[in-house]
Amino acid sequence: MRRSLAGLTVAVLIAGLAVRCMKPSPGVNGLTIAGTATFTHKGVVVQLTATAALDSGAPEDVTTKTTWTTSDATIVAVSSTGAITTVGNGTATITGNYSGKSATLAIVVTLKADVALSSYLERRCNPKRAAIAITLTENSGDVGFTVSSLSVSFVLFGASKAFKSFSAAELAAMFGSTHFTAGQSKVLFYETPYPGGVETEDSNAIIDVSLTDDLGHAVTLTRNDTFDHDGC
Repeated sequence: MRRSLAGLTVAVLIAGLAVRCMKPSPGVNGLTIAGTATFTHKGVVVQLTATAALDSGAPEDVTTKTTWTTSDATIVAVSSTGAITTVGNGTATITGNYSGKSATLAIVVTLKADVALSSYLERRCNPKRAAIAITLTENSGDVGFTVSSLSVSFVLFGASKAFKSFSAAELAAMFGSTHFTAGQSKVLFYETPYPGGVETEDSNAIIDVSLTDDLGHAVTLTRNDTFDHDGC
């Protein structure tokens, strides 16, 4: 009889453990996605997170359990673990799916050419001339641009002594092309005498450049360069 009771007790314990092991997991009430959503460069990698709202009241990080997709991989790619990589200009939607729930996050990538204008001004003698090297550089590495106009005015004691507006053909010849690829730098060199053999030593040069990047953004740059070097 004692053996039968002992066996019954063990059976009850095992059944209790089985019931506890079969207890259903908390239900998922919703899913949210969080992370950086706006970018200005290609190749940026950011980890998104997915959080499930459970009916138990305790949220759970389910990032690695979520299925991730992107609406446009040419704008932003997403890995199986929720890491996104910016690829191109525009807006794409990242979607996460977990346990029958889904959430989205709009990713906006706004690319623009980052163009720097620099120059080096000097005077030259025999004969007297002003010489300038003008450098345009695309710094972002994301978007190229095309120069539409470039002019330089040489000023002496507040009075313009020489002015040059370069034609499209001249710009193409001097730069090799009016188009700059992303990350490219080119130099234009120009020199000129002042009418009447006027001394150029205390000159400054005012440079104006207009350009449009490959995504249609218009940019105007101006630089007032002071005398850098005496080449006499």
